[in-house]
Amino acid sequence: CELLRSSMENRGEFNTFFTYIIIFFWILTMMFWLYRMNSALRKFESTFIIPVLQVIWTLSSVVGGGLYFDEFSNLTNTQFLMFVFGIMFVILGVCVLATIPTS
Repeated sequence: CELLRSSMENRGEFNTFFTYIIIFFWILTMMFWLYRMNSALRKFESTFIIPVLQVIWTLSSVVGGGLYFDEFSNLTNTQFLMFVFGIMFVILGVCVLATIPTS
């Protein structure tokens, strides 16, 4: 909403070179992600690969956001351990659900 408001006020975020660098790398990342997803779908069942790829996407987003916004520096040892256990629990849950045979 803020970006839309800024665009309407003509602040010129599309006049900076950095915006186009971000858009370029976003498109490059999406092309890579779709290529990898399609190659994985050719090799594995969709009921297995889509949840696994979703976990990888979520994990990379959580870790990337935590590093970029420096969220991990304020965690106590207990909080960090619980974070790691939470991530492992999600991965384990998806792996268990993805390996259930389909009829």
